[in-house]
This record gives sequence, structure tokens and C-alpha cells, in this order.
Amino acid sequence: MKNQRTQKKILYEFIEHDMKVDSELTKSISIERVNRSGPVDRKKNRKIVAKFSFQKESEIVRFHKKNLKGTYFFVRKQFPTEVIEARK
Repeated sequence: MKNQRTQKKILYEFIEHDMKVDSELTKSISIERVNRSGPVDRKKNRKIVAKFSFQKESEIVRFHKKNLKGTYFFVRKQFPTEVIEARK
């Protein structure tokens, strides 16, 4: 549980500072859960997967992804493997 709170805090700070979302707007965003995915490898960073409480909130974050241009970070919507394979 403590790890979950820490990951949420990091994500909120990332949204506010790196994605440049207004502080008040960031405080209004409700995140249900945050998970790290992939194997632990000290040479690589792992993906962070977040589930927002409302679609509107995820759209706010996706709208501000343009502020990450030129960095090593990216934001994208997660789809099931079947959908990804069907789109190829």
C-alpha cells in the first residue's frame, strides 16, 4: 500500500511539473491505481501504467503530452494485446 501511495505521488508530481498541467487541475485528477510493468532491470526504466477514475481526466493528461516533446517520456493509451495485433 505504501508503494502504491509513493507511485501516485510521483505520478502527480510528473503530471504537474513535467507535463505542465495547472496545479489546481492536477489536484482534481483522481487516479485509481498506479502500477509498474515489466521486469526489474537496473539498466532500464520500467513503464508506469495508471488508471484514472474518469475518462475526462485521462484526456487532460493525454492532451498535455505535447509538453513531453524532446524528452525520454511519452504517454499513450494502453490497449489489450488482441487489439494491438489486429491493428498491425
